[in-house]
Amino acid sequence: MSADVNLKKSLLEISSMSRAAMEQMRDIVWTLDSRKDKYENLVDRMRAFAEQQLHLKNINHKFEFELNDGGRSIPPNVRQNVYLIFKEAVTNIVKHSNADFANIRFKQSDNRSELMISDNGVIVNSNNTDGSGLLNMKKRAASFGGNLTIKADEGYSIKLTF
Repeated sequence: MSADVNLKKSLLEISSMSRAAMEQMRDIVWTLDSRKDKYENLVDRMRAFAEQQLHLKNINHKFEFELNDGGRSIPPNVRQNVYLIFKEAVTNIVKHSNADFANIRFKQSDNRSELMISDNGVIVNSNNTDGSGLLNMKKRAASFGGNLTIKADEGYSIKLTF
């Protein structure tokens, strides 16, 4: 490999890491912003992320939501962890599934909320993961008393209740 090719590869890697760090900072700032503490804010953020990421792989999707009281506040730690679980699930579809369709449902009622994400693909082995994403999702759910179930039968699916 020539020095120019190595330099270009290094610069692309630095650029990718910088974008990821900026995205993480945006997530932190969003989580701390008390003006964004409503269920409707969480749904808006999830929808924007799903549309952006799934579009990259030409994965069609359906995003359904049912908010009993979208203006109701959601605790910051719950909002952050639900969003990060959501991001991990969508990222897994994009990176590790050969799906062409994803279904996302978020339902919030007085005493219970439910997030379901599924696709129609199969999990494709990838060497680009350390394998901790699913474990991290379960730990995040447990941190606020949520329950997370993950299935990989007929496509990939998660169900988070809290």
